[in-house]
Amino acid sequence: MRRSFLATSLACVAAAAWLARLPDAAVWALTAVAVVAGGLPHGALDTRLARRTLGLDGAAPLVRFLALYVALAAAMALFFVTTPVAALVAFLTYAAVHFGRDWDARLSAAAVLGAVVVTAPAVRFEAEVAAIFTAMTGDGTAVAAALAALAPFAAGGALTVILLRRDAAAGVELGAYGMLALAVRPEIAFAVYFVLLHSPRHTREVCEALRLSTTDAARAAAPYAAAAALAGCAAAASWAGAGLAWDDAVARALFVGLACLTVPHMTLEMVTERPALASWARRVLVPSVERGEDGLGRRGTDEVMEARPATRR
Repeated sequence: MRRSFLATSLACVAAAAWLARLPDAAVWALTAVAVVAGGLPHGALDTRLARRTLGLDGAAPLVRFLALYVALAAAMALFFVTTPVAALVAFLTYAAVHFGRDWDARLSAAAVLGAVVVTAPAVRFEAEVAAIFTAMTGDGTAVAAALAALAPFAAGGALTVILLRRDAAAGVELGAYGMLALAVRPEIAFAVYFVLLHSPRHTREVCEALRLSTTDAARAAAPYAAAAALAGCAAAASWAGAGLAWDDAVARALFVGLACLTVPHMTLEMVTERPALASWARRVLVPSVERGEDGLGRRGTDEVMEARPATRR
């Protein structure tokens, strides 16, 4: 996982000149395939994680969970429709926290570390980042400029956190990502990080928590990942049919789709790591009439909570 990310990052830096000559259509096609095939499955395990950590025995609690999951994603989609620039800023903010949790579970530290992931591509490729944001919102120039301006502060804050924690591993990984983001187009840098570091790390944690093999995890995630991919393809085709350039349609479907899916994904992650929130969520999803007289159902609270992923450092 980590070695693959570091090796691929170095390879991309070395091949930056060649990658820069690739046609836009080819880059976006490869990015979309990589993110869908290698990135979406880690979030597609959310249903299995919720069933185990929240004790969602039976069909009715699972249906309630899926309904809430879809509702949160739909709310973010509506946010993008009504106020797209504000939705983009919100997405980048919670994405920074979510990605920063790859290295630190504390909210403040995660926000500082994850800010590097979000801002670094805009340092050299501000115009390209602005083009992606414009495809998502209609006008992303100001947001891209803001990220470029914030990038030095994000780097300084991350370096401070890393030095205080004496976390050499985080320093190496973020340093490699920084070099990658300065060398290649933002969609390539994001795909390498998302597919080779973020997604495998989360998948490993969930598999350990649920005692799943990689094969079982892939089998469990496949239907949900496929459904999300089909929805994204339909959205891209619809926007392209309405006159949006194909590259822009793919960019909008990919990143708006990730924005919508990250909201319920991150919410579940934070709920399962906090016993009080998990207990509350279980009471909402599994009413006492379904949990039985003892209010715990077929598994006790202790057993349910033991199944949650280990909290990051």
